Amino acid sequence: NKIVSVVHATIVALIAGYLLCTDRGITEYFSFGHSYATELLFQASSGYMIYDIVVSLVNVPKLGFWPSMIAHHLATWTGLFFCSTYRIGMKTTTAFLFTEISTPFMQLRWFMDKMGMSRKDTLFYINGLLAIVVFFIVRVLGSFWLIYEILLNTYEWISEPVYVLLPTFVPVTLAILNTY
Repeated sequence: NKIVSVVHATIVALIAGYLLCTDRGITEYFSFGHSYATELLFQASSGYMIYDIVVSLVNVPKLGFWPSMIAHHLATWTGLFFCSTYRIGMKTTTAFLFTEISTPFMQLRWFMDKMGMSRKDTLFYINGLLAIVVFFIVRVLGSFWLIYEILLNTYEWISEPVYVLLPTFVPVTLAILNTY
């Protein structure tokens, strides 16, 4: 499950970063930008979220129950579903998928621990430092920057029906979960 997590996070973050830099379909319009490449990214990531929820629930006796992780995956899946369905919030959601760039560092720490590496090992220390810095920049600061962007562009989405606005509020939930 950890290997799948690292593979998913790496691929999704790299593609999300690429799309944020090159895909004019999602960057020209903050709330209603659209591209099929982004939809495909959302669908692939949705599949991973469902997979990880199922694996986590099946393995509760071995791994324990992590309600915050389940809530994080459900909020992410919900946002991805509504973004793809109603084509709103694709830029913000793509930016949130980019935050997965911090996951490999966090998972690598687990692997190093299982390999018997000590916290005093240089590689363990460097990975830990990178994990903290990258997590803080992309997940904490990035989350609040996205909330700011959402509020700044309120005029684009405020008149939409409530069910369409769900992807607009999912980043707030994820920001809270990322700082928790």
